[in-house]
Amino acid sequence: DNINGWTTGEMSLTAGLVLFLTLISVVVAYVWFEILAKAPPTAKGKQEDGTADAELSQLPNFGIWGWLKAMGAFWLIQILFFTTFLTNIRNGLATGIVGSLGYWLAQQEVARGGQPWYYYLMLGALYEFLPWILSGVGIVVILYWLLTSRNWDPVVAADLPRTVHAEVTKGGKVDQSAAEHLRTVRLYFAIFGIWWVLATWGAYTVAGEKMHWLMTHMALTMCVVGGWWFGRLLWRIDWATVWTHRAYWLIGVTPALVLALLALFGATPSIDRSLSAMAGNMQRILALLLVVGLLYAIWRWNESVGWRNALRLLSVGFVALLFLLTIRFSYMLTYINYDLATEYLVYAHASPDVKRALSEIDAISERTVGDRDIVVAYDNESSWPLSWYMRLYPNHKFYGSTPNSDSMSAPIVIVGPENYDKVHPYVMRDYVKRTYRLVWWPDMDYFNMTWDRFFNAFFDPQQRERVLQIVFYRRYRDTGDYSRFRDLAQWPHRHEFEMWVRRDLAAQIWDLGVAPTVQVGNTKDDQAIDREIEISALASYNATYDGLPLLTPREIAVSSDGTRAIADSGNHRIVVLNANGDFVRAIGSRCNLAEGEAGGCIDPDGSGPLALGDGQFNEPWGVAYDQAGRLYVSDTWNGRIQVFDGEGKLLEKWGTFNTTNGELGDAYALFGPRGIAIDMDGNLLVADTGNKRIIKYSPSGELIQQVGGGGVVGGRFEEPVGVAVSPTDGAVYVADTWNQRVQKLSPALEFIAEWPTAGWDSQDIYDKPYLDVAANGDVYVTDPQFYRVVIYQPDGEIKASFGTFGTGTTNFDLPTGIAIDPTSGVILITDANNNRVQLFPPVQ
Repeated sequence: DNINGWTTGEMSLTAGLVLFLTLISVVVAYVWFEILAKAPPTAKGKQEDGTADAELSQLPNFGIWGWLKAMGAFWLIQILFFTTFLTNIRNGLATGIVGSLGYWLAQQEVARGGQPWYYYLMLGALYEFLPWILSGVGIVVILYWLLTSRNWDPVVAADLPRTVHAEVTKGGKVDQSAAEHLRTVRLYFAIFGIWWVLATWGAYTVAGEKMHWLMTHMALTMCVVGGWWFGRLLWRIDWATVWTHRAYWLIGVTPALVLALLALFGATPSIDRSLSAMAGNMQRILALLLVVGLLYAIWRWNESVGWRNALRLLSVGFVALLFLLTIRFSYMLTYINYDLATEYLVYAHASPDVKRALSEIDAISERTVGDRDIVVAYDNESSWPLSWYMRLYPNHKFYGSTPNSDSMSAPIVIVGPENYDKVHPYVMRDYVKRTYRLVWWPDMDYFNMTWDRFFNAFFDPQQRERVLQIVFYRRYRDTGDYSRFRDLAQWPHRHEFEMWVRRDLAAQIWDLGVAPTVQVGNTKDDQAIDREIEISALASYNATYDGLPLLTPREIAVSSDGTRAIADSGNHRIVVLNANGDFVRAIGSRCNLAEGEAGGCIDPDGSGPLALGDGQFNEPWGVAYDQAGRLYVSDTWNGRIQVFDGEGKLLEKWGTFNTTNGELGDAYALFGPRGIAIDMDGNLLVADTGNKRIIKYSPSGELIQQVGGGGVVGGRFEEPVGVAVSPTDGAVYVADTWNQRVQKLSPALEFIAEWPTAGWDSQDIYDKPYLDVAANGDVYVTDPQFYRVVIYQPDGEIKASFGTFGTGTTNFDLPTGIAIDPTSGVILITDANNNRVQLFPPVQ
C-alpha cells in the first residue's frame, strides 16, 4: 500500500527482511560459484580410461567476483532509475525492491479488466503472431530431437562462437569432455526456453490481472525460443547449392502462393452473369493457374536442391511474409492508431479528443489573456489524464466532486459524467459546451466466447468478413447495420467529459468554423437572459405537515376559494392547505400497485367497496381542482387518475399502467401521466406523458377525446408534461418538452400555434416543466433545467424571466409545478429540490 504511511517499525522490519534475503543470495552465490565450482572431481567425473575430468575445472568460471560485478551493475541501474537519480531515495527504493511486486500481487484479487482466460491468446494472434508461430515450431523441434536423439546439439556446430571452439580445443585436438559439457549446458538452456515460454503463458493466464502490457513478458520468451529456431533454420540451409540452382526464388514463392490461395478460396464462385461476378470468377481462374505454376516451380527446385532445402527456403519465405505483416501492424499501431480504441493495445487510453480540447483551450487563452494564463477548472472525474496537462496552466483550479461559485466562475469548466448534475446548475445558462471522449477501451465482443461463436467466425461468410476487417484494418462493423462501419464518435466503450466555455469567449474562438453542440445565440435563451428580473418570494410553504416535511413536491393546484393542493411526490401524498397556508389534511401514502402489499398497498375499508391501494399513490405528479371543489390527482407511476371530494374521500379512479407505444390507443392505458387541468366545460385534460398524447375525460372518467401521438408536427408531442387552460378563451397550452416548444390548442384540442422555448434541453427524468395561464393571458412556464420561470405573452414573445440557482427567496433548485391563485393572482411554484413551495407576486 502507500509507503508514506508506514511506521518506523514497519520500515525497519521490511529493510531487515530485504537485507536478510540479500545475505542469503550472497551465500548461495558463494557456494555455487566458489565452493562447488572449485570442488575436486568425483567418481562421477571419471572418463572411460579412468582419468579425472580435470579439464572441466579449467573451463572459464564465472566466480563469486563475477557474480558480484553482475549484481553491482544490476543494483546500480535499479537504484538510479527507481530513485530518479537519487532524488527520491526512500520511496524509490521501497517501490523498486518490494512495492511494485506487492502492488501487482494485490491487483490479482481486483482482476482489473475482468478479461477472459484466452485474453493473451487473442492478443498474441493479433500482434505477436510471428514469435508465437516461431516459438511453437521451436518447442516442437526441441521436443522431437530430445525424444529421438541422445547426441543432439541445439546449436549448429558452424554457429558456435570462436571462443567456444577455443575452449574445447587443446593442442589442435577437440576435448570431447569439455565439448560434451558445453553441449549439455546448451541443451539445458533449450529445455529452459520451453519451460520459460510455457510457464510465462501459464502464470499470466491464471493470474487475476490480465492487462495488455503484460504481453511483453510472453513476447520476450517467444522471441528467444523462436529466434533460436529461425537462426538454426538459416544455418541448416545449403546456401551454396541454393545459389547454384537459383533456388533462392523459393523464398518469394511462399508469399505469392499464400496470396494466390487466398484469392482462390476467399470467395464462393458465382453463376451470376453480372460484370462483377464474371470478374470475380476470372480472378479465381487466374489464381488457380498461378497456384499450379507455383507448385510446379516448387517441384522443379525440390529436385534440384532436395526437399529439405526446399522446405527450409519455403519456411523462410513464410517467416518473411509474417515479418512484413508484423511491420505493417506495428506501423498502424505506432503511427496511425496509436490513440484509437480500434487497437486492442489501446486500453483505458486517452482519446484524440483530449488533444483537441487542449488545443482549443490554448487558442482561447492566447486570444484572451495570453499564453496559457486562462483559468481552467476541472473535476475528479476528468483528472486522469488531465491533471498531467493542467500543470501547464498555472491558474488551473481543481474542484474535485464539490463545485463552488469560485471554481464555477472560471472561463472554462471541465466536468465528468458523475458530476454533471452538480455542475450544470452553475453553467447551463451562461456557458456553452462541447462533449469529448476522455478515455476509451477497445471492443469487448470477444467476451463470453464459446466454441460455437469461435467456429462461426471462420465458417460464416459474414462473420469471417467481419473478423478479417478487424484483423487487417481495425474496422468494426456496426452491430445494428452490418453494411456500415462503426462510428468512432459513438464508440460504445468510452468515458466522456464536457468542456463548458463562457458564451462570450466561445463566440470569439468558435467563429473559426468549429460549431459547439449547444448553439450560441439562441434567440429565446438570449431574450430570457436579457429580460431577467429579480423577484423575491412573498412566502414559502416548507413546514412539517402531518409529521412530515415536503419532499420533492412536483405540482400544485389552487381551487376557486384559494385552497392549495400540493403533490408531495417524495412522500407519495397530497398535502392540502387553506388560502392562508394553514394545514388542512394529507391524503394518501406510498403504494406501488405492481408490488401489491409488498409495495405498501393497503385495503382502506377491508371488505368494503374500495380495493387494495385506493387513495394511495406512487409519486403523484399532477393535481387539479374543478369548480365543484373535486380534487383530481395523476397517480403517475401507478398509471391512473384518482378523484377525491372536498373532504379527501375517494370518488372515482381509472387507468392502468401500460403503454400504447407513443400512438393513440387504449385511453385507459396510462404511461406516467403528469400534468392535468380542467377545461371550460369541467372536463379533465391529462398529459399522458409516456404515451405522448393529451386525453380528455368527463368528470367521471369517460373518454371524450384523445389527440397527439409521437412526432414533431403541430398536434403531435414528445414528452408532453404540463397542461393548462386559459381562463379567457379556453385555449389549451401544452408543455411539449422534448420538442422544446409550447403548443397552443383550441378548446376542441385542435392545433393552433406553437413557439420555441428558452431552455428544456435536458431529457432528465426530473426536468419536467409545467405551465399555467394568468387572467391576462400570459403563460407562466417553469424551466427546471435553468432554475427559472419564463413568462410568455399569448403570441409566444418572452415578457420576463426570474429565478436563479440557490436556496434563497429569489432562487430555485428544480422549479417544476406552477399554479396561479385565481383569487389573488399570486404565483405558486413547487421548488422540488429545495423541498418547498414558493409564492411570488404577479408580474405586471
